[in-house]
Amino acid sequence: MEEKCSEIGVDIIEMEIQPDHVHLLIEADPRYGVNKAIKSIKGYTSHMLRKEFAELTTKLPTLWTNSYFISTVGGAPVSAMKRYIESQAKSQREEGKRATNMNGVHVQSTPIDDAINKTVKNT
Repeated sequence: MEEKCSEIGVDIIEMEIQPDHVHLLIEADPRYGVNKAIKSIKGYTSHMLRKEFAELTTKLPTLWTNSYFISTVGGAPVSAMKRYIESQAKSQREEGKRATNMNGVHVQSTPIDDAINKTVKNT
């Protein structure tokens, strides 16, 4: 993933993987566009995960949805944003709760979660 990000001029400053989504703090070249960067990262990770885990090619029509949330940090210090992203998984572990999505539905770990975690650890 670092190679792809370098290729498109994106620096991943912080990343936290949740069971049903990923938090990324990135710095992207405005001439390339954040939306284009996210689409490239999603496409690349989908391709790599399906290449490494063949079972993902037959069970799911797609790994990622087309949706994403983007927000600028404005004047917030990068250190504050890093702490926020790190705290997302930490608070979930400390509370000992199963992850829930925005609709309050309990989310189970999937082969995709395991594959993402493995891929991220290897980068």
